[in-house]
Amino acid sequence: MRIEVIKGAQVSLEEIAKELRLGDNFIITFHINPDYDAVGSALSMFYILKKMEKNVMIVGDEEDSIIRKNFGFLPFSEEIKHVSVLDRLPVEEYTLIALDSGDERRLGKKVNEYFGRFKKIINIDHHYDNTRFGTLNYVNSDISGVSEIIYTLGTN
Repeated sequence: MRIEVIKGAQVSLEEIAKELRLGDNFIITFHINPDYDAVGSALSMFYILKKMEKNVMIVGDEEDSIIRKNFGFLPFSEEIKHVSVLDRLPVEEYTLIALDSGDERRLGKKVNEYFGRFKKIINIDHHYDNTRFGTLNYVNSDISGVSEIIYTLGTN
């Protein structure tokens, strides 16, 4: 049985694509203790936004050595920065793109410290119990992973 949780606005993938076209500055993040769906979707989103000539970075709450050990063979994995870089950014100018996380707590303490300061939050996920914590939410629990959503987004 699917549980529908209504918090923020559920939007179409086309609306997410429009927001990406209109925005300039993006920070991509994923859940703590990331798996390949979390990191793979972040790297794919990074690639899409770079092709669109956007200012974009990926942040994660894991130590760099863990990211390099587990995901270092993936293209663009060197672009994943430790979340502490947020301390040096005007986060108010950035839209946060949260991937593969059912609720904001799974993004880690540091991201949560800045949560109310981001320009917008785009939440893209496939977990049926997602809390719709974003300003814009695209949650599709009928698919296997967020990477599939990002692939579809990238082909539009």
